[in-house]
Amino acid sequence: MGRSKVTTAGWLDTLEAFKVVMMAQGKTRTTVKAYRQGVSLFGRWCEAQGLEPVGAPETAVIRFVGESYESRTLGTTQHRILALRCWFRWLVATGKRKADPTASLKLRPIHRQPRRPYTDEELRALLAATQNDPPRALRDTTILLLFIGGGLRLSELTAMRTEDIDWEAGRILVHGKGQRERWIAPGKAAMASLAEYLARDREPTIFAIGGAAVEYMIHRLATEAGLTEIHPHGFRRTFACRFAEISGDIGALQTILGHANIGMSLYYAGYTVRARALDQQARLGLADRLVEPAMAR
Repeated sequence: MGRSKVTTAGWLDTLEAFKVVMMAQGKTRTTVKAYRQGVSLFGRWCEAQGLEPVGAPETAVIRFVGESYESRTLGTTQHRILALRCWFRWLVATGKRKADPTASLKLRPIHRQPRRPYTDEELRALLAATQNDPPRALRDTTILLLFIGGGLRLSELTAMRTEDIDWEAGRILVHGKGQRERWIAPGKAAMASLAEYLARDREPTIFAIGGAAVEYMIHRLATEAGLTEIHPHGFRRTFACRFAEISGDIGALQTILGHANIGMSLYYAGYTVRARALDQQARLGLADRLVEPAMAR
């Protein structure tokens, strides 16, 4: 394999160019940050081995991934593979190397049990906790209601703009992953709270706070409510489970969540889908019909 002309000392400049390209492609800030971090870890690993990160051979990539499988979780390693795959494909496309050393790497299947949604009692406790801080109560309540009723990603909530709101229809235009747009209808309570909030504080991106600030807010409210393991993305999963439970329309859920394939929507609603399947199995009692006559004698 031919060596790239980019020096080891200059590979960080190439990484920054890669970051700019990812942003131009419409990847979310979370993805850009994660991919940049994954490639940066690989680069530092290469330097410790005396290798040039841009022109690293396939054997080096395999070694790096193998060490990651041994010392990190399966999910972490999978994300690193995805980051390196995107990075090396870009290097090949721009002529910085001849071949993609990640082409032979396969992602191992991850079998996760569906995680439970938040209960109504937990959600009410979070909403009640917003009243402990009157100056921020309306903002925090509005954010919670949009999460609960909208099924939003964190990045989608922080990017919401006032011009994306259709007040008459009660809908909001959401800018999702891959520059895909979709409409959501988060409900009367969320829209009313949003209208009241905007009447007091108008900002170009509505809330004028970043994802880290929202995460801290959720953590603070959860602590005050005596709850644990509450995080922004859990509201999206909770929305999916509630929607699937009430409507049973996974196709409509896919549209609202903005998933590229219905399989992801099924995964998000997995807790409800599994619970419904088990209830049906118990209710049908296919084996019971065979033994009940005998048990009755």
